[in-house]
Amino acid sequence: MRKVGIFTIYICNYGAVLQAYALKKCIENMFKDIKVSIVDFYSHTHYRIFSVSAKNPIKKLIKYGLILTHYRALCRRNKREKVFIKEEFNLSERFDDVDILLKEMPTYDYYLTGSDQVFNSNSKYSPLFFQQFEIGSGIKAAYAPSFGQSAFSDTDKSKIKELTKGFDYLSCRENDGAVLLSDIHEKDVPCVIDPTLLLTSDQWNKMMKVPKTDEKYMLVYDLNGGVSMLNVARKVAAEKGLKIYCITRHPDSCFIYRGIEKVIYDAGPREFVGYFSHASYVITDSFHGTAFSLIFHKNFNTYIAVPKSSQRIKSLLETCGLLNRIIGCGEHTDFADNCAELFNEQAFAEYRKSSLDYLSTIFS
Repeated sequence: MRKVGIFTIYICNYGAVLQAYALKKCIENMFKDIKVSIVDFYSHTHYRIFSVSAKNPIKKLIKYGLILTHYRALCRRNKREKVFIKEEFNLSERFDDVDILLKEMPTYDYYLTGSDQVFNSNSKYSPLFFQQFEIGSGIKAAYAPSFGQSAFSDTDKSKIKELTKGFDYLSCRENDGAVLLSDIHEKDVPCVIDPTLLLTSDQWNKMMKVPKTDEKYMLVYDLNGGVSMLNVARKVAAEKGLKIYCITRHPDSCFIYRGIEKVIYDAGPREFVGYFSHASYVITDSFHGTAFSLIFHKNFNTYIAVPKSSQRIKSLLETCGLLNRIIGCGEHTDFADNCAELFNEQAFAEYRKSSLDYLSTIFS
């Protein structure tokens, strides 16, 4: 049995957990003689219940009070995430110190840096994600890493070239990063799809937990969209005759959700996927919210809350022929129930296939 160790960000938010799960599951589905472990090193806790941004003591106290009203639900969320990780991740032995891990690296046949912003050279984990450790044998590879930036100085390029020269296989999640790596290493480095999109809806159906409701609802997944996105959602839901269910990470701002039928603070990874699968419509400002809307062929709109971080959303939707689903992008935002008709299935299928082919190149 061949062994793969994945180095990635794997806790705390839905996207991180689900991309790690998807990459592990995809590899094991493709190759029955491979066993994958998520290397357990990340020092970040699960969702930080009492984390607030307010500095004013009075505002901070108010926010703590609002969080307390949802404390039990938030604890359920963390418990569900912990259980999911225990059941699905095949975690390696625990390394509380990254420096020790770098010196005492477990033996694998393949050392794989996973998705998300793992190629951020300013991260304290960058020596691990860039695999700055010695191995006796084995393959070093990266699947869909992101740099977290699209502009690179000459100094950046020189540093990145040095950090990535030890990889046997390189790819990138964003086209800008793939072009950079291709240029500095003078070879083709593919742009591959986010791991969540490697799995089909049928495969996601097997792991999810569906909500117990017969209501037709619009699902809003709110990361940073806040009041502006909610106002759009309220208008569209009213026009379509839908209830609003909202998954949020902002219990300290729960007052902005007044009038929404169901505000969800306790969804674990399985529940999160289940809410997307049963939604009649989706509005979100999240890349992974957009990804799961595509996976389950939902009618949806994406709100750009953080423009500097929007390139991966725009690139994905451009590939799928659905750029007009972005709220405020261009002259006309399409709110019609026509995503299935407009979705460029062929382009998406080719993108997914090329990403699976890249994995096959590594492990075959």
